[in-house]
Amino acid sequence: MPRKRTYTVVWPGSGRSVQASDIIVTKDPCPVALCAGKVPVTCVPGRTPIGLIRRFLTFLAKMGLSVRDDPKKVVDVAGRVWGEPVGGLALSLELKRKEDPDELATVSAAVHNRSAETQRLTTRGWLNFYQVSVVGSDGHAVALTPYGGELAKPERQPAPAEIVLAPGEAIEADIPIGSIYQMRKGHYSVQASAGVPGGLAVSNEISVGV
Repeated sequence: MPRKRTYTVVWPGSGRSVQASDIIVTKDPCPVALCAGKVPVTCVPGRTPIGLIRRFLTFLAKMGLSVRDDPKKVVDVAGRVWGEPVGGLALSLELKRKEDPDELATVSAAVHNRSAETQRLTTRGWLNFYQVSVVGSDGHAVALTPYGGELAKPERQPAPAEIVLAPGEAIEADIPIGSIYQMRKGHYSVQASAGVPGGLAVSNEISVGV
């Protein structure tokens, strides 16, 4: 039988959160969140109602949860592991600590301006800027969940926004890889990359156990 729980849904890279209730957890790795006030929908294990996911994404999009509205977080640059800089920009990836044992894996992706000049990047949301690679212990790339597939569609991406990084400045975003990728029980190698002026920047690689 599916279990019902209540979570606070935090949109990737945003300090804003949406209280969600009647989340139905099934065998599918992608929980379906029904925002407070919405009519609960019954999920059949293994079948994710795509229409519901679309409505939920539309609801979040209407709230303006995009890069341009994200409050910048203070990033502990010295306390993170970074990839090699490209064009003065370096990427870092680290696993977020779980607040609940049942919480799905989330990583913090950060970009640091190591150059002496202000850097300007244009992107359509953090999931467009960061390309996250999740590889299983068998060496194969992990497939997207239905939720991840919806997020990857061009029509789901927010309007272009500019990211401005002063010299020495860094900015981070949370990427819910456990919801986006079909991460069954096991160990995974996770790494992020991003197209930046000067080429492709690659983060450090981390190991994530589920």
